Formats: sequence, structure tokens, C-alpha cells
Amino acid sequence: MELNITTSGGPVFIVFNASFRAENGGVIHIRLVVDDQEVDQKIGGSSNTFSAFTISLSRIVELSPGDHKVMIEWAISPTFPGTIKQCNGPRVLTAIELKR
Repeated sequence: MELNITTSGGPVFIVFNASFRAENGGVIHIRLVVDDQEVDQKIGGSSNTFSAFTISLSRIVELSPGDHKVMIEWAISPTFPGTIKQCNGPRVLTAIELKR
């Protein structure tokens, strides 16, 4: 999942939210990547459960003026491979430039 944002050099507030379930009970890793650099990572779920969980992350990032790519990546921990499934509800990624 990705979006592009053009900024004037102000800080950018980035928010991601979604509900997931690891079909094989694996641990889910969610990464926030800006311009091909990891900015944040969250881990959710457990190796023993198939229950759904909601994961959200937010971060304020300083970006130079210009065009930028914001991405969310997800994967199952290599220790507990499985299939990730999005549960009911939206998957939301938002980026807003803040005024100074």
C-alpha cells in the first residue's frame, strides 16, 4: 500500500490503521517506509493465535520540499510463516503536511 505526497518542506503527519489476522498463527510485521527508508515498525498477533487484531501507527516525519513516496509493507515473521488476511473494515494510510 502506498501513496505519493508533494511537500513544501514542512513536517508530515503519517497515520496507518487496519485489522489483520495471520491465517497460520504467525506474527505480523507492519513497516512504515518513506522514500525507501524504514521509519517505523509494529508487530502484532502471536505465534499461538489466529485472532484478529487492529494495528495502527503514526509518526511525524521531516521531509524536504518535493515529491515523496510513503509505503506500508506487511509480512509474517520468518519464524512463524503464514498468510496475512485483512479483517473487516478499511485499511487506511494518510499523510498530511503540517503548517509550522
